[in-house]
Amino acid sequence: MNRLYTCLLFFLISSSLFAQKYKYNCIIFIDGKMPYAVTKSYFEFEDSLENLRRIDFDYYIGDIVLSAENNKILQNLKSEQSIEMHFTVEYSNGFIKRYYGEIAVGWLSYDFLVIRVTNLKKNGKYYFAYSTPGIIKAWIKKEYHMIEEP
Repeated sequence: MNRLYTCLLFFLISSSLFAQKYKYNCIIFIDGKMPYAVTKSYFEFEDSLENLRRIDFDYYIGDIVLSAENNKILQNLKSEQSIEMHFTVEYSNGFIKRYYGEIAVGWLSYDFLVIRVTNLKKNGKYYFAYSTPGIIKAWIKKEYHMIEEP
């Protein structure tokens, strides 16, 4: 009987921990491929007092995951406010590259957000683009087209 109560308690505690996370539908493509290891992910923006703020998030293929506290901070921003999205990609050959680009905070609430990064092979430069149901940043010639436009 004690074992049943212990299992039940463990289930309730783990459920409450997962309930405090917020997910946003987002996929990151780099050179037309989904990266396996995205780490050190965060949003950076200026608050109403023009102080630079940072909100860490976890990225799992298909989802940006935020704590309840960090989600509340983002929800209190104006939907058109620009925020910088920063993340690091660890490639299978051990190479590590940091990327960042600007998005509007309101885009996180769309049905999906696709981040498209294309490395340009010029001094480590890259093209940071995005696609949402409402806004699509222009495609460039070197970019792999993984989304068909209407």
